[in-house]
Amino acid sequence: MLWPQNNYDKAFHKIRQDALLGGSTVLILVASTTDSVCAVRILTQLLQQEQIAYKIKPIGSNDELYLVAENDVSQDDELKTVILVNCGAMINLKKKFPLGNNTILYVIDSHRPIHLSNIRDDKGEGGLDRRYIVFSDNLMDVEAFPSSEEEFSETEDVEQLANEAYAANESSSDEEAEFLGADGQLLSARASAAEAGTPGGSMEIGRKRKRNIQSGKEIDSIPSSPIRGDDTQTLPFSTNLQVEEGGKAEDSSDDGPEYTEARPAANPPASLYMQERPRTKLGIAKYKARKQKDRDEYYRGSFYGLPSAAVMYNLSQQLNRDNNTLLWLALVALTDHYINDQMDHSTYAHVVQSYRQEVVGKNPDATQGFTQNGEGEKIPISDEGKISFTEEYRFMLHRHWSLYDAMYYSRFVSSRLGIWKMGGREKLKTFMAQMGVSLKESQQNFCFMGLELKSRLREKIDEYAEEYGLSDIVYGSFTRFVGFGQVFSAADYAFAIMAELECGAISGFGELKDTMIPPRIQGPEAGRVDEVQLEVRAERAKVMESLGNERRFNAAYNIVSEQNVEILRKCVSLSMEVQRAVIRQGIALVEQKKLTNAGKFRYAYIENMSDGDIHYFHRPTLLAKLGLWLVEAAREAGKRQGRGKLPIVLCVLNEIKGMYMCVGVTCPSEFGLVEKNSFGTAFKKAAAAVQVKSVHGGFETACIQVAKDDVTRFTESLYLTLEEMDDDYL
Repeated sequence: MLWPQNNYDKAFHKIRQDALLGGSTVLILVASTTDSVCAVRILTQLLQQEQIAYKIKPIGSNDELYLVAENDVSQDDELKTVILVNCGAMINLKKKFPLGNNTILYVIDSHRPIHLSNIRDDKGEGGLDRRYIVFSDNLMDVEAFPSSEEEFSETEDVEQLANEAYAANESSSDEEAEFLGADGQLLSARASAAEAGTPGGSMEIGRKRKRNIQSGKEIDSIPSSPIRGDDTQTLPFSTNLQVEEGGKAEDSSDDGPEYTEARPAANPPASLYMQERPRTKLGIAKYKARKQKDRDEYYRGSFYGLPSAAVMYNLSQQLNRDNNTLLWLALVALTDHYINDQMDHSTYAHVVQSYRQEVVGKNPDATQGFTQNGEGEKIPISDEGKISFTEEYRFMLHRHWSLYDAMYYSRFVSSRLGIWKMGGREKLKTFMAQMGVSLKESQQNFCFMGLELKSRLREKIDEYAEEYGLSDIVYGSFTRFVGFGQVFSAADYAFAIMAELECGAISGFGELKDTMIPPRIQGPEAGRVDEVQLEVRAERAKVMESLGNERRFNAAYNIVSEQNVEILRKCVSLSMEVQRAVIRQGIALVEQKKLTNAGKFRYAYIENMSDGDIHYFHRPTLLAKLGLWLVEAAREAGKRQGRGKLPIVLCVLNEIKGMYMCVGVTCPSEFGLVEKNSFGTAFKKAAAAVQVKSVHGGFETACIQVAKDDVTRFTESLYLTLEEMDDDYL
């Protein structure tokens, strides 16, 4: 069921009750993303304040999730609470993630679309299971959910249906008396059974019950603030439903509020929607086809909602436990969504404006930097932890390396200047010269540049940016003081955490790289790959990868848990190394003309890379990062040459697995826009059409692993699949 955003605190009180009264540990299963790290840190801080024991387990794929459900959850009747962070929402949890008799599952996931079975039960199979709780957010468009009205079966008698409808119409006055609120307001037929209850238990759909409606105040489906909702209660699937002023029940004890059984909205009388329901066999067929089309369109493209860390920060606000540290974590997650094209510019700007008010309220401006003791002596004030709004350059990590490198390795600047060509690199040097920055100054660390040069840098950049196609070179963001006087931006944190999650824990990662060398048979058949040893190494690599994921998640978690500048700087340096590899290999792909135009998309097969970079791109997140650079570079080059804009599919060979990692990246029409990614659907259909050996179990849908010998047939099938799909969903 879908849990309304203004009632997060009620769900938390239920978690507290189950944990403290039952003495059980909360199990947190979490995907390894920057947003997940920030969200889990906020959640665990709230649990610690309530002295609730918890266990964190990083999860790398849906297969791992199913394994945990089977081994650790379904058979454990003492386990009361399981929380999924950035995983689970897109799969049918009732089928794939069985629970113990006393367990409630809470899902906090920014991946979209949410599987409809997780928020309602169209078929009425035992009623809506309220043990599966999916947290909503204010960016969720409830009108986008396909209609939940029951569909016609193949054997329905049309004449009988019409007679039943007529009878229902004659007796509709009695039903309408129950279906109307106390003020005569008609309740929405799509109102969810999840409106006002406690997590847990099961409810039958279709039982007619009265609901006490006292207030005449309407509810907006989306609150005015992305952070803090208004005083009314936002309820799923309904924009007409009215609730009591204030929307929240008062706590009756220290253990949390008293809960009453939820009352689902009654089914509407047949007369209310008879105009939509067809009365002929042809009409029934069209009706069913339209319903199926609505569902297909709903599932066709993947996208993202509000970051899970923002949802957790909203929870902390409702519990009156929000602080500057938790606010910073929400800002880092929001920035991560934006810089990785998971949130469009207009939505980001709107959310940032709301957070800016929070920042001002929690960080009063102390410009003097000093205070006085009792004797009148001035004592310097540490700014550690202070958050400020700023207009951030789209130069990656510019505070931590040279200005030249920050611009050269920036996706925004390098794609627009065309730095893969000699002329593009000369453009960058000319741009520096016009701003009055000598080549020597531009190549020294930014923190060592002269104060006068730094002070006029923004003015000079604004003066010449448009000439070089660099308009919108700044965006609204936030910075924080770490230690004594050291400044890190939210983007710096996001890049550092991503780098640690994807390729940190170097010792373990280096050992994994050794297993990637294919074993060769010695003797008469020297040179041939030893298939037996290859399989052994593959199993070993699988175990090591799982352990490596856990180590990397713990290391990334420490970044946001400890204010250790040295750890943060090491991760920043690692992110620089990763970005160098992205730009280096992006330039190589362009120069070597490895991208092939297939009409509907461009694609490339990558078997090896220079400088040993290929191990980075076995990770789908980093491969998508390379794809984003190529898409932007191709789009900017296409503007100059009048070419069309095409998405890109990158296929990187993993020798030890004998499979290609394939990632699809969309190409929006212009910078700042984000489109739904339909490659997840297309990949599955293409693989099934030619029956290739493939693995499609990750949390990112636009990613699939295809057997080495099948990858050519797969890309051919992908072309035909995309031909059949509507271009609007690419």
